[in-house]
Amino acid sequence: MQLLQGHFLAIGATHYLCLGAIPYHIEFWGLEGATPDTVVWDRSMIHDILTVEGIMRPTAGGAVVDYAFGEGVAPYEGGDLMTTTIQTNVTYGSGIYIMRDDKDYRFYTNAAAGISGDASTATIDTWTLDTAGTPSGHFNGDVAGTYITKGSLIRIQESASPNRVYEVAITNSPSGSGGAANEIYLSRAVPNGKVTFIGGHAGYKPVPIGEISKPGMRINLITTPFVSGEMVGFKAFMPSG
Repeated sequence: MQLLQGHFLAIGATHYLCLGAIPYHIEFWGLEGATPDTVVWDRSMIHDILTVEGIMRPTAGGAVVDYAFGEGVAPYEGGDLMTTTIQTNVTYGSGIYIMRDDKDYRFYTNAAAGISGDASTATIDTWTLDTAGTPSGHFNGDVAGTYITKGSLIRIQESASPNRVYEVAITNSPSGSGGAANEIYLSRAVPNGKVTFIGGHAGYKPVPIGEISKPGMRINLITTPFVSGEMVGFKAFMPSG
């Protein structure tokens, strides 16, 4: 068994989180709502009609909510060919069927060389900490903000101690900025260093047209914590291999 963690953007409609396999156990929570309620699904829950699609534990207190068929989250076996009929939106941050996005977006686009990224002026390779108490700093150039923005995972190798690599997230929303002092906010203060990776803010991206979807979870719930346009975090206990 292995643990899988991540985040994605909810779309306010039924959608499919393609994980590569159906988890034994999965938990979801809202990262942006005032009350980040937690939705839990476990394989053992399929034995009761009231909990076949999980339960919700309200953060504000109160009774646990049961999810019957069609109300919560459910296993999804995958195997669907992506067409424009079922995958109606392939815009980044949207998509009915979504898959893990591992692309490094810190590069400056060079179409002739086959390089694409979200840097506006130069490939992002340097981080400077300006204010540790904020914590904020800047890059060696600006970012467009289409992919690199609030939610993006970033890895920074500390200059003073190269064996130390920090994995943090961007917590503000830069757009055409990032190269001036205090324009980038991180989840914690990171010393000056080399930027080795910046992921897309959505965490998961639409499965491309023409590809086959992988197994995972069908998300039927469209209310909290799956509020349209808001980030949802999850952890899943997955089969090994």
